[in-house]
Amino acid sequence: MPQQPINNLVRFTFVASLLASATISFAQDPPPSDTSYIGEVVTNPAINPAIGTNITTVNGLETWETVPGDITTQFTQFVFTQDDWAFMVQPVGVRIYKDADLFFDILSISTIDPLNPYTSPIATIENELGQVMTLSIWLTREEFLLNWVGGESAPGVPELPFIVDGVNGVARVTRGTPGRGGGWGTLFIPAGNGRQGGVAPGITVAQGTNNQDILATTRIGLEMGTTGGNGGRGGNSYLNVWSPGNGGNGGVGGAVVVTNNAQVATQSATIQNLHGIFAFSQSGSGGAAGTGVLAPSGGTGGSAPDGGNVTVTNNAFISTDSRGGNGIYALSVSGNGGGGGSSWGLVGAAGDGGLAGNGGIVNVTNTSTGTVQTLRDYSTGIAAQSIGG
Repeated sequence: MPQQPINNLVRFTFVASLLASATISFAQDPPPSDTSYIGEVVTNPAINPAIGTNITTVNGLETWETVPGDITTQFTQFVFTQDDWAFMVQPVGVRIYKDADLFFDILSISTIDPLNPYTSPIATIENELGQVMTLSIWLTREEFLLNWVGGESAPGVPELPFIVDGVNGVARVTRGTPGRGGGWGTLFIPAGNGRQGGVAPGITVAQGTNNQDILATTRIGLEMGTTGGNGGRGGNSYLNVWSPGNGGNGGVGGAVVVTNNAQVATQSATIQNLHGIFAFSQSGSGGAAGTGVLAPSGGTGGSAPDGGNVTVTNNAFISTDSRGGNGIYALSVSGNGGGGGSSWGLVGAAGDGGLAGNGGIVNVTNTSTGTVQTLRDYSTGIAAQSIGG
């Protein structure tokens, strides 16, 4: 088995093309080759000099080492030029690499058409899975980005914690960072999978140690919760031999521990569900799978892990005067699994949805010094729930 080479130079996101073995004359400078060097003046074989200048300068090389760390085994795969083209300068029989795990064997290269000498030759290549495909080997920058590089997704942006302090309610709500989405795939490059969402930060709070009681009229009295980051969406796949990317799994729900030593009261004749204490942990939802357009199938949605454990201890007086306002509401819940990807075209099937997890362990203790009172309809003194997604 051939050794896996490593890329030891920065990949230039220019245009890739494969220099055909057929003979063509260049009056001034040679075309790019495996001996080209940065700064060399070369002739661009894809440009008709009767239409525009075909003289350009090499501004980048991409090399690989067949024996990692041994520079004597280094060879040039791509030569990039200043006019936003690139030329792959290896002949038939050579293996070229997108990365260490994704490679293509060059099976054949068509000759240059003497009637259309500036039209790209066609290479037949075979990937590591044995799939054979053809590549127009002189490409513009835009064509290369579409067919060879694939798309990239922006990383997940962390959400700032929600913090409230005051007589009208105290809140600490945090969330894990969303997972990065997978890049879209192209004819030769597989779509990326969504990344897993970040783990939810845990919360431990002892309310009332500063002797501050709560009388909330517009919000929950004491709200403490954390949610894992949602999984990233899988990349879409267009005109591709690979399926779209799978959705990333959601982040695990963090543990929430609340000890209440303060008097907590909520009161409203118009606002419902003003709980005295609401403590919750939720895992992030799985990311949706990518969609396939003329691809084998849709991707698989990401899974949602379990919610975190929730522990509440009450040592003080809690009263709610709000319809549906529970005295203590403790909840652990799993997020939803991500949806399976759709598949469009004459072939392919839709992908599977992701699995949801379980709720965590929920413990609520009302000690001998604790009292819980509710004054309106649909209000429970203590509600403890663990719910699977």
